[in-house]
Amino acid sequence: VGDAELALDVGHRERKSRSYHFGGFNDVNGRVVNVAPRVRLPFATGPVSHRLVAGLDWDEWDFDNRIPSFGYNGKALQRNQAVYVQDAMRISPDLTVSVGAREQRVRTTLSEQSFGQQDASKERTVRAWEVAARQSLDAEWLAYAKTGRSFRMPVVDEIRGFGFVPPALLEPQVSRDWEVGLEGAGEGRRLRLAAFRSNLENEIMYVPPPLLGANTNLPPTRREGVEVDGQFTLAPDLTLAASYAWIRARFRDGFIGGMDVTGKEIPLVPRHRAGATLSWQPAPAWQSSVTVTHTGSQVYDNDQTNSFGRRMPSFTVVDLAVTWDSGPWMLRAAVLNATSEYYHTYAIANLNTGSFNAYPAALRTYLLSASYRFDRR
Repeated sequence: VGDAELALDVGHRERKSRSYHFGGFNDVNGRVVNVAPRVRLPFATGPVSHRLVAGLDWDEWDFDNRIPSFGYNGKALQRNQAVYVQDAMRISPDLTVSVGAREQRVRTTLSEQSFGQQDASKERTVRAWEVAARQSLDAEWLAYAKTGRSFRMPVVDEIRGFGFVPPALLEPQVSRDWEVGLEGAGEGRRLRLAAFRSNLENEIMYVPPPLLGANTNLPPTRREGVEVDGQFTLAPDLTLAASYAWIRARFRDGFIGGMDVTGKEIPLVPRHRAGATLSWQPAPAWQSSVTVTHTGSQVYDNDQTNSFGRRMPSFTVVDLAVTWDSGPWMLRAAVLNATSEYYHTYAIANLNTGSFNAYPAALRTYLLSASYRFDRR
């Protein structure tokens, strides 16, 4: 409509599942309905050009869980209503500044029947904002910085926290964020370097027993780190992409299950992650790649006090792939974990016995896939 662009997203999604355990059937039914209109409007004020985006979000989540063997019947409803606006301003050919904000009202209702009727309801209003700037330094490099406040609402199937009569409803996770970085691009190369810090309140996480055995809002936490990634053309048919991340995740203060976790590492967050992919395209329709991924050691789940004495071991995985893509057909063959590395990405510590339970990842795995796209000839 003139210079403005109007859009409307409408969605409906349902999920139904049945599983058998603990001597009975567990039925889970979910439904999500969402409506999201928005407008994008370019305009100018003097020498400054603007790109304004504004919109509304409305969604409703229904969740129904029945476990007859436990005599449990739980129903939850969550309704979100939000308004947001963002303005990206081109101050000069080398400087762009964007400012945005969002306000969301959330109403959550939970009704449970297990050894009696238990009900809980809560309405909350949460806000987020961000200010960001991008400055070109020369023809190849630019610097950026951004700061803001973000939030994550507990979704409808995780809203039940630790508490029984009445059920406890989790609080929204709120984060104060900062990030600075450099980006560069030239002939045959692209590079990005970034540093970030997030101070979180009420971070949402599942804490296993014996500490809690429930979803919970954690004490204040901090996640900070450095990321480097790039892509380089080594030859006309050879490309290398690589990345590295150093992340530190700690509790700033507080207690979990009556135990002090101040300064302790948050479980299941590896300090180091690195990866590289070498891609070779010998012909237009053919591409092969070798991907190496390294994940550093991390604290076991359930070891919020870091007293277990051991860490989940680091591991390195090698994946191979060959793809033929021509016309409407695409064929792909892959070998995952080609060296049959024995590793696990999740394990839970038993602090009382000094043992742990791990979920091993698959050893060498072969995959073959074929797809036909009707919109291509």
